[in-house]
Amino acid sequence: MDDETPLVALLRTWQSQTRELLTDARPQPHPEGVLSADDLAARAAALRRLRWTLLPRESRKRRILWPILREHLEDGDDVINELRERKLAFERPLVTLRWVDERSRLFDEELNSFAGQVLEYLRFEQALLPRVATQLPTAKQDDAMRGLTAIDRRPVVQPHPELPKTSWVARAVEPVAAVLDRLRDRLSTAPG
Repeated sequence: MDDETPLVALLRTWQSQTRELLTDARPQPHPEGVLSADDLAARAAALRRLRWTLLPRESRKRRILWPILREHLEDGDDVINELRERKLAFERPLVTLRWVDERSRLFDEELNSFAGQVLEYLRFEQALLPRVATQLPTAKQDDAMRGLTAIDRRPVVQPHPELPKTSWVARAVEPVAAVLDRLRDRLSTAPG
């Protein structure tokens, strides 16, 4: 199987778009160490675009791609746990950024922390792509492609990836977890 499957190509495209948005969100300060009002506005707009693209994509990957990785990679559980930890690591400073004064030193520190964590996450994901291309069956890759690129307007109906695989409790809790995920995604991707 070719290492550049459609699924891998999509994930690489999303990664490069995220890197570009990160670059836009981290403008170089002027010699005095401050940003102009125009630069602050551009940075805020770049952060909004980053929030509106990164968070929904990551949520969709978590729901659609992660269960497939867990099932088909030999160390799937470990891979998913590492992805989850790295995702949480960049979500924390992103939440803080929404409430910190954009001209403060804390904002710059949180922005640098966020950017560093996202880049670490992307490097880890990048290292997984050859395995995604070679170890995931073509049919599963096609399913993941359709799910990741589909317009999603209905509640999640597949099992929540963080619940046990076969427990009756999981089947009972899945709809609630799906609705809570959708609500969290809506609130975390709101403008501002």
